[in-house]
Amino acid sequence: MTQEAEAGRVLVVHHTVSIGTAAVAESVADGLAIDELAGLEVTTLPALTAGAHDTLSANGVILLCPVNIGYLAGAMKHYFDQIYYPCLEATKSLPYAAVLHSNSDASGALRALEAITTGMQWRPVADPIVVCGDPDADTRAEISELASTLGAYAAGLM
Repeated sequence: MTQEAEAGRVLVVHHTVSIGTAAVAESVADGLAIDELAGLEVTTLPALTAGAHDTLSANGVILLCPVNIGYLAGAMKHYFDQIYYPCLEATKSLPYAAVLHSNSDASGALRALEAITTGMQWRPVADPIVVCGDPDADTRAEISELASTLGAYAAGLM
């Protein structure tokens, strides 16, 4: 990324109920705060309040979600339930990125995320990152890079 972002909106939808998921959210914010994305508008909303209007106005979405009992947190499922029909046609090919935070197996959550985003016809900018336990410095850097990549897509730099 060598040019500066001219426009674009990123919606960060999160359910950050633990220290680990809060650290993930901080890493995303760091990745979206780089100089090349200075013109990017970032809206960060809890999954229980983000809705169709927020999603329809975004050029890219970052999903931050804990894995509860092997599945997406109910708050993230609620977000998708609220936006599915209003956004189904209008957000086809919307770039997205996802970070899941788990203390054990996240395979069920990954399957659910893939099924939902495939049904929405959203376009992943990279494979989802699964964080087990508290993210270390390398994992935080990987999350920041993922956020920067999504930001570049939303800004039209990629």
